[in-house]
Amino acid sequence: MNETAEQILKLVGGKENISSLGHCITRLRITLKDKNKAQVEQIKQLDDVMNTQFQGGQLQIILGPEVTKYYNALIDLTGDINGADDKSPKEKVSLLNRIAGNLSGIFIPAIAAISAGGTLKAVLALLMAIGLVGVDSDTYTILNMLGDAPFYFLPVILGFSTASKIKTNPYLGASLGAVLVYPTLINGAAEGLSAFSFLGLPIPYGAYASTVLPVILAVIVLKYVYNFLNRIIPAVLEIAVTFALAFFVTSIIMLMVLAPAGNYLGIYLAKAFTWLFATAGPLAGMMMGGFFTVMVMTGLGYALMPMVFQNLSVLGYDFIFIPFMLYSNINQGVAALAASIKLKDKKQKSVAIGTGVTAIFGITEPAMYTVNLRYKKPFYSAMIGSATAGLLSSLFSVKAFVMAGGGITALPAFMSSEYKNNLLFMLLSLGVGMVITFVVSLVWTKESDLDEEIDVSKQKNAITLENGATLTLSSIGNGKMIDISEVPDSTFSEGIMGQGVAIDIQDGKIYAPFDGEVAAIFPTKHAIGLKSKEGIEVLIHIGVDTVRLGDDYFNGHVRNGDAVKKGQLLIDFDYNKLKETGVYTPTIVLVTNTNDFDKITVRNTEQFKTESALMDILV
Repeated sequence: MNETAEQILKLVGGKENISSLGHCITRLRITLKDKNKAQVEQIKQLDDVMNTQFQGGQLQIILGPEVTKYYNALIDLTGDINGADDKSPKEKVSLLNRIAGNLSGIFIPAIAAISAGGTLKAVLALLMAIGLVGVDSDTYTILNMLGDAPFYFLPVILGFSTASKIKTNPYLGASLGAVLVYPTLINGAAEGLSAFSFLGLPIPYGAYASTVLPVILAVIVLKYVYNFLNRIIPAVLEIAVTFALAFFVTSIIMLMVLAPAGNYLGIYLAKAFTWLFATAGPLAGMMMGGFFTVMVMTGLGYALMPMVFQNLSVLGYDFIFIPFMLYSNINQGVAALAASIKLKDKKQKSVAIGTGVTAIFGITEPAMYTVNLRYKKPFYSAMIGSATAGLLSSLFSVKAFVMAGGGITALPAFMSSEYKNNLLFMLLSLGVGMVITFVVSLVWTKESDLDEEIDVSKQKNAITLENGATLTLSSIGNGKMIDISEVPDSTFSEGIMGQGVAIDIQDGKIYAPFDGEVAAIFPTKHAIGLKSKEGIEVLIHIGVDTVRLGDDYFNGHVRNGDAVKKGQLLIDFDYNKLKETGVYTPTIVLVTNTNDFDKITVRNTEQFKTESALMDILV
């Protein structure tokens, strides 16, 4: 997918040739500065591309329902290009969620390095515990060096990721981090020296290795300093003057104010959490364990990431994030496995077992979204078990000594020669939580709670009808039939997206053609994807090139994930108002997984009525 995005970017003439970039439910919409630079025929030959066309002054690249992933990949390559055609309404986000989102954008890219170092530290701890490696051996020296390096140079790593997130020069950000770990500062702090002078200004020594907040604050200031200088200094002097001056000014501000302040802030925050868990330990642990999954789902869990690294660097261990992540993830897996015992359908049972096992190894989303949240009681059972584990964990003061994942493979992170019983206490907390999760999920969840099928239709070719069976789709509204070949868009008329029909719905009301669920509804409400209980996937697209009209013309009555019944109102629109814009107004209905069926036949009816037969599908 990323490779396809890179090829598309190259073939449209590069980032410099893109004026705006957006997408609708099936296609990329790229407004080019010079469309003659686009190599359209070569784009058509890409494996993932169904077709291309110029329409409304835009290059449209048809990629199907996965278009959002390609769009995101292009945004990663180009940065934010907010085109005029990107009509998606901007969601209002709270300050807390914005902070959490920025922190996640800073720390998630750094997880690779931190996890690598943490895993090596955990392996070293295991080797030392079983007596295979001693502190005087070269093996210990190498593994300890490799494990420590990402933590020691954490300011450099976070300087780069912070700058990348807030869109300033990442190499200057990394350089600010390098200043913080420069030996002069660290050695001076180790020798107890107070400060040295620069142009009469005091610069305090500091042990800033492994710190978090100083470099984040410094990079934020760097962005404003650099942008200010960039406005007043000619572009021809950027390399010789602007970069150097921005780095110099920000470094002095950082060394004098931001680094000492950020360091002390981090230290006292770590102490505050230590006091909180010491004072209200069992209660705090129970709340953290029980609601940890919810925090991560809402993005608030990432707000704790600075504290995790601060704890690891200042205290040498973490007790507020890593243990609870482990309890939460594993118990989600246990809850799904318990639910599998009650499930009678073989496909459902297989899904629950498979996703349960992957959750125990730290990948929780499949278990949560296909089993636990769908049936609810398994999810609540995991919360109860994790709350119990968190309570015991706080009573026993369980600690993680390195950054580790959230699965069973993270157990070595809890090993320590200083805290010899720590791993035992962690296993006891985890074990009790797992037993409670399993028992509560098994006893509380009744077979009647599991009557709703898991949506295995999201898997390719997962059709629940017997071969030879016929399913009839009802009409989506009242209107005259129009042959799909007459639609003035080759994506629809040539069957690229699947077989179907167009209906001129003049009363402006779109209804569900079957019982199923809303797979996707575009923010402008001009298009909606549905999935039936039998696995039929249908795209309903009002008009052609209507995405550019925004959300002023369409009213949605359902949301993503909603269950719908045949004949239920999905969307309404003002047909006459839409026609005045000059766009093609008939509504297209396509079976997007056409290849999963033997035959699709559109009923030969001149005038369709709501819930009358529209097409027959032979499995």
